[in-house]
Amino acid sequence: MLGLAISVALVVGVIAWLLRSRGVAWRARLGVAGAMAVAVLPGATLGPRPEPLPALGVARTPRGEYVSSASCESCHPSEYASWARTYHRTMTQPARASTLGVAIDEPVSLELDGERYTLRRRGDEIWAHLPETGDHRLLLSTGSHHYQGYWLEGLRAGELRMFPFVYVFETARWLPRRDVFLQPPDALNATVRWNSNCIQCHATAGRPGHEARTDRFDTEVAELGIACESCHGPGGEHVRRHEDPVERYLAHAAGRADPSIVNPSRLPSDRASMICGQCHAYTYPRDEEDWWKRGYAQSFRPGQDLGVSRFLLTPGKLHTTGSPEIDADLESLFFPDGTVRVGGREYNGLVASACFERGDGARRLSCLSCHSMHESDPDDQLVKGREGDGGCVQCHEEERYAKEAHTHHRPGSLGSACLGCHMPKTTYALLKTIRSHRIDSPDASAAAWSERPNACNLCHLDRRQSWAAAQLYDWYGQTPIPAPQDSASSFDSELLGAGAEWLLAGDAGERAIAAAALGSAEGHATTGTAWEAPLLARALDDPYAAVRIVAYRSLRTLPGFQDLAYDPIAPPALRSRAAETVLRRWEKSTGTQFDRRAADGLAGARNDRPMTLSE
Repeated sequence: MLGLAISVALVVGVIAWLLRSRGVAWRARLGVAGAMAVAVLPGATLGPRPEPLPALGVARTPRGEYVSSASCESCHPSEYASWARTYHRTMTQPARASTLGVAIDEPVSLELDGERYTLRRRGDEIWAHLPETGDHRLLLSTGSHHYQGYWLEGLRAGELRMFPFVYVFETARWLPRRDVFLQPPDALNATVRWNSNCIQCHATAGRPGHEARTDRFDTEVAELGIACESCHGPGGEHVRRHEDPVERYLAHAAGRADPSIVNPSRLPSDRASMICGQCHAYTYPRDEEDWWKRGYAQSFRPGQDLGVSRFLLTPGKLHTTGSPEIDADLESLFFPDGTVRVGGREYNGLVASACFERGDGARRLSCLSCHSMHESDPDDQLVKGREGDGGCVQCHEEERYAKEAHTHHRPGSLGSACLGCHMPKTTYALLKTIRSHRIDSPDASAAAWSERPNACNLCHLDRRQSWAAAQLYDWYGQTPIPAPQDSASSFDSELLGAGAEWLLAGDAGERAIAAAALGSAEGHATTGTAWEAPLLARALDDPYAAVRIVAYRSLRTLPGFQDLAYDPIAPPALRSRAAETVLRRWEKSTGTQFDRRAADGLAGARNDRPMTLSE
């Protein structure tokens, strides 16, 4: 301990002497020197720590402009630590037994379409036996929050393809990937390639490296996962400028900004949001050929205009002459009013919001108005103090908008919250619904033609949409819509509320949203928990596995069904039997006869257009 103290004192003295030549006052010299001493002692040097780089099917090359997050830690330890806690860091990582979210201490046997797949651990490696091609090592994992997918060698040279199962953390279960993603039950098993499907957003400075002539991949990334340089730009020049510890701390003491690195919080709101939009948006490269070779590593850097490197896809853009051709169906990406319907694409919603379009200066909405990488809980990345309505009251007067005269809901109730009305959960991803980031006002009349579930009925699920429109007319003067002529049946029934209509007659995306709403705290607080079970029972036999999974989760929130045993990927006969069990249990406990005829009528009007929500 004494030796260390002497070493620190010597270092402080040397640094103070160095600072003297720069004209720094002696008190400032000692203060700065003391802080610098830690950084210049042995073991606290700048630069990345060496890490073994086993073959992962993708080269990690933090060189030149990109130097990796390990170079940031010594000078920015708190920021590094807060980032390291996030799911951004672990978005893609080596598929090692020591880092996976699932233990594979014993062999795991999985079955798909009559074929057997087996996972085994060999030391810190995970190996999969595939029925047609034998043993393959899992090279990468993607995801660490809701579920996790895995990648192994593909058929092309350098290609990584997806293992056909994912691990769902909520249920601690392996499920076929095709069932976890919302897609038609008869959809072909499409090839999912990490080098092109995931590299853009799940790694830092990804370069697909596709050679068209040989059809091979020589893929590179600066770093796996979404790391520091994804948001701040390449850090090579920044590190070189501050290799001199004296210069580093003098710059810090003077508060000098370094133009070689980007601080998103110092950017205009639109440019700051574009940093998030490079991943959280539907985009298409302006130069597709160059993208297949170099990705966006050269054509976009944080702080630049996102539109220079890619098109922001919207229904309007995709209908114009010369627009890019995409494989996905527009109805699977956007509601008819242009609102994006898939989670993970929040930038599309943000830029269509009045708070962004009409905001000005500090009052113009940006992603950073509510979210932060470093000052938040990793779950939703919401800035501390801006959870709930905290983000809204930065611009909107709480005294005015929290009053019952505006909300028409009892103060303090779930219905009085800004988010429930202006950011309803109408986007879907990851087996759950997510708040729409197109911030607007409830409008049941528009929702009737846009097919986007309106905010009012996502709580008042037992009421019709015409009821919601009438309320909005009385409160805010909105145009009312006539009570609908029931297309599913010719008689009146309590089943014909919006919740039943969306769940039984909507398209697959609407059905998933309704299934989630019927198990939500907001829905339960508004309509109770005594009536939803028979409707959710019908959804246990939905054609789409993802809808069945969401419905099962909601059922387990209801009294009397928390212990319900059900397998969403069981054969149809077993699923039907489970649905009948739920229905009979509900009828026995309530003494009520379920209106099966009305339910059959709604189900007969179901919108069966194929839906693939591309998460």
